[in-house]
Amino acid sequence: MIPALTSHLTLRRAIASTAAALLLAGGLSVVGAPAAEAADNVVTPLCPRAAIVGHPIPLTPARDKPIGTVRVNGPLPPELILNNDFEYAGTPTAVGTYNFVVTSSYPREDGSTGQRDTICQMLVKAEPTVTRIEGADRYQTAVATSARMFMASPIVYVVSGEKFADALSASGVAGIHDAPILLAQSGAVPAEVLAEIRRLGATDIALVGGALTLSPAVEAQLATTGARVTRIVGEDRYAVSRNLLANPLFGNSASKAPTLVSGLGFPDALTAGPAATHTGQSVLLLNGASTSLTPAEMSFFQSSGFTSAHVVGGPASFTGELARSASTTINPDGGIGPRVNGPDRYATGVAVNEAFTSSGRVYVASGVGFADALSGGAAAGHDDSPLFIVPTGCIPSSVLTAIYHLAPSEVVLLGGPSTLSPAVQALTPCP
Repeated sequence: MIPALTSHLTLRRAIASTAAALLLAGGLSVVGAPAAEAADNVVTPLCPRAAIVGHPIPLTPARDKPIGTVRVNGPLPPELILNNDFEYAGTPTAVGTYNFVVTSSYPREDGSTGQRDTICQMLVKAEPTVTRIEGADRYQTAVATSARMFMASPIVYVVSGEKFADALSASGVAGIHDAPILLAQSGAVPAEVLAEIRRLGATDIALVGGALTLSPAVEAQLATTGARVTRIVGEDRYAVSRNLLANPLFGNSASKAPTLVSGLGFPDALTAGPAATHTGQSVLLLNGASTSLTPAEMSFFQSSGFTSAHVVGGPASFTGELARSASTTINPDGGIGPRVNGPDRYATGVAVNEAFTSSGRVYVASGVGFADALSGGAAAGHDDSPLFIVPTGCIPSSVLTAIYHLAPSEVVLLGGPSTLSPAVQALTPCP
């Protein structure tokens, strides 16, 4: 791995580690909490997230355990309340930054009463600006995404614009390297793609997939850019995923808690990529219909030194048996946390993006096609932003609520009006 990239990844992982610690603490600064009380199973006061003016916030608990009492000292945003169930609720009516203190009182094990104060700051922002990145086709949309989001990049990932299987592996690691994903046809590379690689100043290209997916002619055309082309292959899409993750230049061998998704479909993997990047991790594809890891996968888990993992997708896309096999391979006592999923692909994306507590920008791509979300996922990972998938003609209410909860300043649509309609651009909820 090149030195500049190594230092950048080190910084990203340090930031991710800090972010994860804050998330476990409710994303808060807790003051006045004696160390001796840490083992008392006490209430941790929580702060509400950012919000968009004029839109109801999802019910947000003010504490993480149902004991003790909670009160707010200082001004909440107008029309925001702390209800009788100790939840923040309401529709903020004024843009601004609001500072207040949440005080939690709780019974100690010795019968006395403890107290914790948490300093909170809540941002209420205006409606986000909606922009669109599009091209004449999926290849040019990927180029437009790269051109907008990347000033330069020493690494570029090139994947099939026709088949998603191998391409999904790249979407799970490109963000870690702050690198774009560009698309190629099976037998040729569009001229715009070659021009974009030259503009980026790429010195290394990861060509992800075998010769049946991306022909030798593609490899030869990419070489004309002056960049070194490395083909990442395997006997199937799962081996490609393993080989890419382990690659010292293009992968993420430092990932010890990968996100496991099925490679039989694309929606879960697309949304999982940026969320995994947010925590310094990557996505690993498995055959979600299997009931156990293959010997090659078991060996890979053990040699990679995985300490934990989590599964994205419901039992219909990733069997419980496979999840248990992965868990016991990591740790005989269990090495996988709660499954992250929802009743459909859009709700699963919402659940995945709970990893983000706020974001200045969110990306929206089609959930019925994979191409635009591939390049968009790399851009979102580079931007440390979430990617949501939606239908062509509207935004599911759960997705819209999640977007408003993150309070972005900008919503970026990936693809033209035939992919994401004007109704999506108007942030129109589905009926």
